[in-house]
Amino acid sequence: MADAYCSYGKGDKNLAITLEKMLSAIDIRGRQALVKPNMVDPSTPKACSNAGRLKLVVDVLKAAGASEVFLGDLPAKFVYDLAVRDGVPFSLGGAYQRLGYGRTGATLVDLARLSEAHYEAERINPLTAQTEPIEVPIYAIPQNTVLVNMTLPKHHGNFNFSGT
Repeated sequence: MADAYCSYGKGDKNLAITLEKMLSAIDIRGRQALVKPNMVDPSTPKACSNAGRLKLVVDVLKAAGASEVFLGDLPAKFVYDLAVRDGVPFSLGGAYQRLGYGRTGATLVDLARLSEAHYEAERINPLTAQTEPIEVPIYAIPQNTVLVNMTLPKHHGNFNFSGT
Protein backbone atom coordinates (compact mmCIF):
# COMPACT_ATOMS: atom_id res chain seq x y z
CA MET A 1 0.00 0.00 0.00
CA ALA A 2 1.26 3.45 -0.85
CA ASP A 3 2.16 5.99 1.82
CA ALA A 4 0.56 8.77 -0.27
CA TYR A 5 -1.74 8.96 -3.29
CA CYS A 6 -1.54 12.10 -5.42
CA SER A 7 -3.34 13.52 -8.38
CA TYR A 8 -3.36 17.07 -9.61
CA GLY A 9 -7.05 17.66 -10.09
CA LYS A 10 -6.99 21.32 -9.00
CA GLY A 11 -3.53 22.47 -10.03
CA ASP A 12 0.09 22.33 -9.01
CA LYS A 13 -0.24 24.42 -5.85
CA ASN A 14 -2.91 22.10 -4.46
CA LEU A 15 -0.83 19.06 -5.39
CA ALA A 16 2.13 20.39 -3.40
CA ILE A 17 -0.06 21.31 -0.40
CA THR A 18 -1.80 17.93 -0.46
CA LEU A 19 1.48 16.02 -0.61
CA GLU A 20 3.04 18.15 2.13
CA LYS A 21 0.03 17.44 4.38
CA MET A 22 0.27 13.70 3.71
CA LEU A 23 4.00 13.70 4.36
CA SER A 24 3.58 15.61 7.62
CA ALA A 25 2.28 12.35 9.11
CA ILE A 26 5.34 10.41 7.90
CA ASP A 27 8.95 11.08 8.84
CA ILE A 28 10.76 10.63 5.52
CA ARG A 29 14.05 12.22 6.52
CA GLY A 30 16.86 9.99 5.32
CA ARG A 31 14.47 7.52 3.65
CA GLN A 32 14.27 6.64 -0.03
CA ALA A 33 11.08 7.53 -1.90
CA LEU A 34 9.58 5.70 -4.86
CA VAL A 35 7.13 7.68 -7.00
CA LYS A 36 4.87 5.50 -9.19
CA PRO A 37 3.77 7.50 -12.27
CA ASN A 38 2.09 6.28 -15.45
CA MET A 39 4.82 5.90 -18.09
CA VAL A 40 2.56 4.01 -20.46
CA ASP A 41 3.35 5.24 -23.94
CA PRO A 42 5.15 8.46 -24.92
CA SER A 43 3.23 8.49 -28.22
CA THR A 44 0.05 8.94 -26.14
CA PRO A 45 0.99 11.75 -23.71
CA LYS A 46 -2.46 11.94 -22.09
CA ALA A 47 -1.88 8.39 -20.81
CA CYS A 48 1.34 9.44 -19.06
CA SER A 49 1.98 11.40 -15.88
CA ASN A 50 2.95 15.01 -16.47
CA ALA A 51 6.71 15.60 -16.11
CA GLY A 52 6.21 19.02 -14.51
CA ARG A 53 3.94 17.61 -11.83
CA LEU A 54 6.34 14.73 -11.20
CA LYS A 55 9.15 17.25 -10.72
CA LEU A 56 6.98 19.11 -8.22
CA VAL A 57 6.43 15.88 -6.26
CA VAL A 58 10.15 15.02 -6.38
CA ASP A 59 11.01 18.52 -5.13
CA VAL A 60 8.52 18.24 -2.24
CA LEU A 61 9.95 14.82 -1.28
CA LYS A 62 13.52 16.14 -1.34
CA ALA A 63 12.54 19.22 0.68
CA ALA A 64 10.95 16.89 3.26
CA GLY A 65 14.28 15.09 3.61
CA ALA A 66 14.11 12.08 1.28
CA SER A 67 17.64 10.74 0.78
CA GLU A 68 16.93 9.69 -2.81
CA VAL A 69 13.85 9.73 -5.05
CA PHE A 70 13.11 7.12 -7.69
CA LEU A 71 10.50 7.00 -10.45
CA GLY A 72 9.32 3.48 -11.17
CA ASP A 73 6.77 1.86 -13.39
CA LEU A 74 5.95 -1.43 -15.02
CA PRO A 75 3.77 -0.78 -18.07
CA ALA A 76 1.25 -3.42 -19.03
CA LYS A 77 2.28 -6.18 -21.42
CA PHE A 78 0.07 -4.72 -24.16
CA VAL A 79 2.33 -1.63 -24.29
CA TYR A 80 5.27 -3.85 -25.26
CA ASP A 81 3.08 -5.86 -27.68
CA LEU A 82 1.85 -2.71 -29.45
CA ALA A 83 5.41 -1.42 -29.75
CA VAL A 84 6.57 -4.65 -31.35
CA ARG A 85 3.57 -4.59 -33.69
CA ASP A 86 4.40 -1.01 -34.70
CA GLY A 87 8.09 -1.83 -35.14
CA VAL A 88 9.20 0.56 -32.38
CA PRO A 89 10.45 -1.48 -29.43
CA PHE A 90 9.35 -0.03 -26.10
CA SER A 91 11.92 0.62 -23.41
CA LEU A 92 11.23 2.12 -20.03
CA GLY A 93 14.44 4.17 -20.25
CA GLY A 94 13.41 5.53 -23.65
CA ALA A 95 9.97 6.48 -22.32
CA TYR A 96 11.61 8.16 -19.30
CA GLN A 97 13.67 10.36 -21.61
CA ARG A 98 10.94 11.10 -24.21
CA LEU A 99 8.47 12.09 -21.49
CA GLY A 100 10.94 14.55 -19.98
CA TYR A 101 11.19 12.67 -16.68
CA GLY A 102 14.97 13.15 -16.66
CA ARG A 103 14.30 16.78 -15.67
CA THR A 104 12.62 15.65 -12.44
CA GLY A 105 15.89 14.88 -10.68
CA ALA A 106 14.67 11.36 -9.84
CA THR A 107 16.39 8.11 -10.75
CA LEU A 108 14.52 5.64 -12.97
CA VAL A 109 13.87 2.17 -11.55
CA ASP A 110 12.30 -0.64 -13.58
CA LEU A 111 9.76 -2.28 -11.29
CA ALA A 112 10.10 -5.53 -13.26
CA ARG A 113 13.53 -5.88 -11.68
CA LEU A 114 12.00 -5.61 -8.21
CA SER A 115 9.49 -8.39 -8.83
CA GLU A 116 10.26 -11.43 -6.69
CA ALA A 117 7.07 -13.39 -7.02
CA HIS A 118 3.55 -13.23 -8.39
CA TYR A 119 0.08 -14.51 -7.70
CA GLU A 120 -2.51 -15.81 -10.13
CA ALA A 121 -5.65 -13.78 -10.79
CA GLU A 122 -8.23 -13.21 -13.51
CA ARG A 123 -9.13 -10.08 -15.40
CA ILE A 124 -11.84 -9.22 -17.88
CA ASN A 125 -10.32 -8.47 -21.26
CA PRO A 126 -11.84 -5.09 -22.30
CA LEU A 127 -11.76 -6.09 -25.98
CA THR A 128 -13.43 -9.50 -25.68
CA ALA A 129 -15.34 -9.18 -22.37
CA GLN A 130 -13.95 -12.64 -21.54
CA THR A 131 -12.05 -13.54 -18.39
CA GLU A 132 -8.41 -14.47 -18.78
CA PRO A 133 -5.72 -15.52 -16.33
CA ILE A 134 -3.02 -13.02 -15.38
CA GLU A 135 0.01 -13.03 -13.11
CA VAL A 136 0.11 -10.10 -10.68
CA PRO A 137 3.65 -9.25 -9.57
CA ILE A 138 4.64 -8.78 -5.96
CA TYR A 139 7.40 -6.19 -5.65
CA ALA A 140 10.36 -6.35 -3.32
CA ILE A 141 10.53 -2.66 -2.46
CA PRO A 142 13.04 -1.95 0.31
CA GLN A 143 11.21 -1.88 3.64
CA ASN A 144 12.00 1.70 4.62
CA THR A 145 10.98 3.21 1.26
CA VAL A 146 8.20 5.81 1.09
CA LEU A 147 5.85 5.02 -1.80
CA VAL A 148 3.96 7.83 -3.55
CA ASN A 149 1.39 6.64 -6.08
CA MET A 150 0.79 9.21 -8.85
CA THR A 151 -1.68 7.06 -10.76
CA LEU A 152 -5.45 7.09 -10.62
CA PRO A 153 -7.75 4.10 -10.98
CA LYS A 154 -9.11 4.10 -14.49
CA HIS A 155 -10.29 2.02 -17.37
CA HIS A 156 -7.38 2.04 -19.77
CA GLY A 157 -9.69 2.71 -22.70
CA ASN A 158 -10.58 6.05 -21.07
CA PHE A 159 -7.13 7.22 -20.01
CA ASN A 160 -7.78 10.76 -21.24
CA PHE A 161 -10.06 11.28 -18.23
CA SER A 162 -7.59 10.02 -15.62
CA GLY A 163 -5.91 13.30 -14.70
CA THR A 164 -2.51 11.69 -14.30
